[in-house]
Amino acid sequence: MGILTKLNLQNLVKNRARTIMTIAGVALSVALILTVGGFITSFIATERNFAIEEYGDFHIMYLDIPGNYVAELENNSLAEVQYYANHVDCGDEMGEDFFQCYGFSAYPRQSYTPITDKNNIIRDAEHEYNVFLKYKDATRSDFSRKMLSRALTDAGYDGSIIIRENTTLAVIDGDLPETTRIVLFWVAFLGIAIMAIVAAFVIRNSFNISITERVRQFGMLASIGTRPRQIRFMVYQEGLFIGLVAIPLGILLGAGATFILTLVVNHLFDGLIAYDMLFYIPLSFYAIIAGVGLFIIFLAAASPAIVASRVSPIAALRNVQDIKVKPRKVRTSKITQKIWGIGGVIAAKNLKRSRQKYRTTVISIVVSVSVFIGVSSFMMYGHRILELFVQDNGANFILSVSDDSVYTNVIERFRPKEYALYHAIASYGEEAKPNIYITSRDEFTRYARENGFLVADYTQLAILQDHYSGRDFDGNIIYTRGTDYKAGDEITYQAVKIIFDAEEESEQPEESEEDTEIIGTSNEKISDPETLKISAVVEDSPLGWASETITPNGAIFISEDHPFAQKLRDYWYDQGLFIADSGLGEDIADYVEDLNEQKIAAGERAFNYYYQNVEEAARAVRSVVLFAEILTYGFIIVVSLIGITNIFNTITTNIALRAKEFAVLKSIGMTNKEFNHMIRLESAMYTTRALLIGLPIGFLMSYGVSRLFNTARLGIGWLIPWGSVAICVITVAILIAVIMRYSVRKIKKQNIIETIRQESF
Repeated sequence: MGILTKLNLQNLVKNRARTIMTIAGVALSVALILTVGGFITSFIATERNFAIEEYGDFHIMYLDIPGNYVAELENNSLAEVQYYANHVDCGDEMGEDFFQCYGFSAYPRQSYTPITDKNNIIRDAEHEYNVFLKYKDATRSDFSRKMLSRALTDAGYDGSIIIRENTTLAVIDGDLPETTRIVLFWVAFLGIAIMAIVAAFVIRNSFNISITERVRQFGMLASIGTRPRQIRFMVYQEGLFIGLVAIPLGILLGAGATFILTLVVNHLFDGLIAYDMLFYIPLSFYAIIAGVGLFIIFLAAASPAIVASRVSPIAALRNVQDIKVKPRKVRTSKITQKIWGIGGVIAAKNLKRSRQKYRTTVISIVVSVSVFIGVSSFMMYGHRILELFVQDNGANFILSVSDDSVYTNVIERFRPKEYALYHAIASYGEEAKPNIYITSRDEFTRYARENGFLVADYTQLAILQDHYSGRDFDGNIIYTRGTDYKAGDEITYQAVKIIFDAEEESEQPEESEEDTEIIGTSNEKISDPETLKISAVVEDSPLGWASETITPNGAIFISEDHPFAQKLRDYWYDQGLFIADSGLGEDIADYVEDLNEQKIAAGERAFNYYYQNVEEAARAVRSVVLFAEILTYGFIIVVSLIGITNIFNTITTNIALRAKEFAVLKSIGMTNKEFNHMIRLESAMYTTRALLIGLPIGFLMSYGVSRLFNTARLGIGWLIPWGSVAICVITVAILIAVIMRYSVRKIKKQNIIETIRQESF
C-alpha cells in the first residue's frame, strides 16, 4: 500500500464523522435513484406478467388462418411463432370474458389451448388455426404487421385477415410511437439527471470541505516533490473509497425501499386490483446504478481535485489562500451591536466572511423547505378534491332495485344496524316544488331527533332541507338556500306516475336493430291535490344525502307512516336503500346478483338493479391519495436527509476550522455564557437567512399549485399549508441548533493555549 493511499485512509478515519455523513449522503442518493427506477421496473414487470397470464406470451395473433397458409407466417424474419390454437368458439362458457371474444382485444388465456408442436398442424385448406407471433423488434410493430399481412396476400390468401393484439405486452416491449419513446426517454433521463445532480452536489461539497481541511497537508506534499497528478489521484482515490462503501449500501437501501413499496401497494390496493405488484429489479439495473454512482463521484471530485493540485506550497503552509477579506464587506450596523452586543457583531461578520462556505448549506435548506411546502400544498388540494368528489353522506352501500321485495330480503338477511330506505313522489305541474322523499320509519325518527324534535308522534313531521351547493359566475363553490319556504307553510301537490300498459306491450311491432327498441306504451296517472305542511327547515341531511345531492328546489323528508305518504302510496317511486354499516357491501352485491340469477333460472322475470359500494370506491381513492403521499413525502424526506449531510459537514467543518478564532476570543475574556450566546445568535441568523429564501419560494410553489388546480374551476382558492410552514421553521431551527451544539462541544474541550499555538488556521 502506497504512502498516499495510507494518508487517504488515515484522513478518512480521523474525520470519521464527516466521512460517515458523506457516505450516508452518497448512499441515500444512490438509494433514491434505485428506488425510483426499481419501482418502475417492478411496475412494468407486474403489467407484463399479468398480460402474459391473462392473454398469453405473444404480440399479435392472426385469426383462423387455413393450415396451408400458416407457413407464410412461420417463414418470416420479423416475428417468431410462439404457438398455435384451434378456432375459439365464443360461447356462454366464457362468462365475463364473453365480450372480449367479440371485441378487438386479445383472447383471454383460458379461452384457448396452445398447440406448441408445429408438427400437430394439419396444413390443408380445411383446418384453420389461430397463429400467435412475437415481434423480434417491437419498436417496428407497424411495419412488421403490414409485412406479415402482405406475406399472406402475396401467397394467394383471399380471406379476411383479422388480427388481435396483446397490446399491453407489445407496448411494454416497445410498441410505442417514436415521439412517445423519445419523451419517455428524456423524462427518465432528466429524472435520473436531477437526482444525480443532487448526489454530485453532496459529494462535491464533501470534497471541498476535505480539501479545506487538508490544504496544509497538500502543501507539504507539494513542497517535497509530490506532483499535481498524484494529488489529483489522492482526491479521486478518496472518492473511490467512499464509493466502495456508499454504493453497495445505497443499493441495499434502494432495493429494500422498493420491496417495501411493493408491499405497501399490495396492502393499500388489496381487493381493488386483480393482481399483486411484483418486486423485480433486473441485475443489469444494479450494475447501471453502480456505474452511475461511480461516475457521479468522479465527476463531483474533478473540480476539487484540480483545485487541490494547484495549491501553492508556500500559501498552503502559511494557510492564507482562503483569506481574501475586504473590510467593507464585513461591516455590521450599529443596531446589531446595540441589540445583540459583541457576540451578535462577531456572528454577523462570520456569516458575511464565510458566505461561500455556507452557500451549500443554505441551498440545501432552501430546496428542502420550498419542495416540502409545495408538495404539502399539492396534497391539500388532493384531499379537498377527495372531499368534493367522494361525498360523505354517511352511506357505505347504496342499492336500487325495481322490486321492493328485494329490499325486504336484504334487510332481513343482513340486519344492518343503520340504514334508510327511500321512495320518492314526483309532482305534477309546471311549478317547481321541493321533491318529496318517503323515509323509512327508524331513519326518519333519528333524523328528526338530531334536528331537535322530541315529540311523541313523528309521523306528522315534514322536514325541508333546501341548503344546497352550487357555483357562482366565477366558478367558486357556494352554499345557499334554494327556496323561501319556512316552517308552517303549506304546499299543495298533485302526484304523477307513469303506468306501462303490459297488454299492449306484446302488440308492439318489432323494431329494426338500427332503431331504439320501444317496449309497451305508457300513461300518466295523476292524483288529486294533497296538502303537505312544513314542520321545519334544516341544514342537515338524513343518511344517504349530502348538500351536494340536494337540488335547488330542496327536498322534503317525511316518514313512511305520514298521512300524506299513505294517501299517495300508489304513487311511490323506488329511490334506493342506503346502508351505513361497514363491510356489508360486497356480500350484499353478491346476494342481489345471485337472487336475480335464481329468478331467471326459475323462469321468473328478472329485476333491474344498481348498487354502489361507496366504501370500496372511497377506499380506492383514498388508497391512491395515500400512496401518492408516501411517494412524495418519502422523496422529500430522502432529499432532506441528503441535505442534512451537507449541512452537517459544512457546519462541523467550519466550526472546527474556527477553533483558533474561538480560542483567541476566550483568551481575551469572552465567557462561556457570551460564547454560547454568540453561537445561538449565529444559529438564529443562519436559520433566518435560509428561511427568508426558502419560504417565499415555497409560497410561490404553493400559489402555482393553486393556479394549476383552479384552472379546472374547482373554486377552492389558494390553500396555504400553514402547518407545513410551521414544521419547516421549527425543524430547521432545531436542526441547525443541534448541529451547532454538537460541533461546538468539541471546541470547548480544547486547551486555549495549545489551540492558539497551532499553525493551522
